[in-house]
Amino acid sequence: MSANPYATPQSALEVTQEDESAFFVVSITKLAIMFIMTSGLYYVYWSYKNWKIYKDSTGASIWPGARGLFNIFFVYVLFQRINQGIEHSGRHLAWFPKFRAIALIGLTLIGMGQGLLAGFGLSAAVSLVLLCAETYLLIGAQRAINYLEDDSRGESNARFTLLNYAWMLLGLCLWGFSVITLMGMRDLGIL
Repeated sequence: MSANPYATPQSALEVTQEDESAFFVVSITKLAIMFIMTSGLYYVYWSYKNWKIYKDSTGASIWPGARGLFNIFFVYVLFQRINQGIEHSGRHLAWFPKFRAIALIGLTLIGMGQGLLAGFGLSAAVSLVLLCAETYLLIGAQRAINYLEDDSRGESNARFTLLNYAWMLLGLCLWGFSVITLMGMRDLGIL
């Protein structure tokens, strides 16, 4: 404060620019639970949200819904955008986005073709292994997003919502249907 009572008031104003998120922050636990409980369907939503937030923050002329639904064609680009964001922030994270994206594409293609495997039991086992591997790959990508967005634990989106529980309930129904189908096939001697 100045000794001059007629001086213009001075205050230390700090001009801050609020950083807008460029990607979808979610806790690793929530991502893994939602992905596994929905048998991988959460991946469509996860992809959509990432592209929607990216579009909103950059003004890119893209269709997030299409990119979410057809994520196999856009996951490589998404992972590259995440990595570019990390590099532009002046930081570095070794998360191998190219390998991770190519592996995710490969696992998705294997998952699409695994129905051709002889025997539903083998197909179910392969599906479970693929689901776990895809979860692992997405967790690495989510860690990169959370790192980029300065929320490494994903605390801003760690709580489950009512809609999350509804999707998990639907996922439990899908899991239950799969188990019942396997048991029925075993009883019929198909397995």
